[in-house]
Amino acid sequence: MPLYHSITCVAPEEMARIAREVQAQGIAQFQVKLGADDDWQADVARLRLVREAVGDGPLVYGDWNCGATRLEATRVGRAVAHLDMSRSS
Repeated sequence: MPLYHSITCVAPEEMARIAREVQAQGIAQFQVKLGADDDWQADVARLRLVREAVGDGPLVYGDWNCGATRLEATRVGRAVAHLDMSRSS
């Protein structure tokens, strides 16, 4: 059964470190928590750094814990579209 690891919304660099550690344990799907600091650019960094940390194969997706406005979601989606968040092994 495929499992995912939910990475709590902390600093982008810390999220990437956590993703690498969990990936080393065999997890290949990552839920990146977003929206903790009301900064859509920080959310972009979270998704980008986690994607870079785990490489192109694993599934990486975002989850706005407390919701996001349509504008925030659009901004983040456009900013990370080139990262292909829909990939999975």
